Amino acid sequence: MAPTLGNFALWLSLFFAIFQFFTSRKNNKLKFITVSVNGLLISSLISFFLLMYVHIVSDFSVLNVFQNSHTTKPLLYKISGVWGNHEGSMLLWILVLTIFNYFIFKLYNKKNSAFISKTLETQAFIATGFILFTILTSNPFERMFPTQENGLGFNPILQDPALAIHPPLLYIGYVGFSAAFS
Repeated sequence: MAPTLGNFALWLSLFFAIFQFFTSRKNNKLKFITVSVNGLLISSLISFFLLMYVHIVSDFSVLNVFQNSHTTKPLLYKISGVWGNHEGSMLLWILVLTIFNYFIFKLYNKKNSAFISKTLETQAFIATGFILFTILTSNPFERMFPTQENGLGFNPILQDPALAIHPPLLYIGYVGFSAAFS
């Protein structure tokens, strides 16, 4: 159930990113932009945390979990296993992008509405590209049948406590430049 909901939330993120692109582009009413920005953030959060959940409970019906987790791994490595692979790191990238998008939206006021609208339009365009890429080529919720009893385990090279903090901090820096670009 969680993988299906996570996949749905990822598709919902795509919808809200496209919706944000068009509402920001036409400089529509603030309530439409608010709905799109908040919807994008909430759906991205749900998608990411559902992927984290399936890693923690070791749901091996999800290919990503099967390839990057094992029932005997400590909780720290199960959580860091979420972004320790291509699919999960793309989802982390999307999450950080939508968080920056939300903070940009919070700068919105009547004096800078045109500037922030263009910035949100650009952010939505970038988010749409990353979400489309993730859904079409790197879906972290891809299912695997038949379900295995145990996973292949986390890459031994990546089994380091620093992996728990390094990629999220790195992505905050990388994705933060999208705000400056926008």
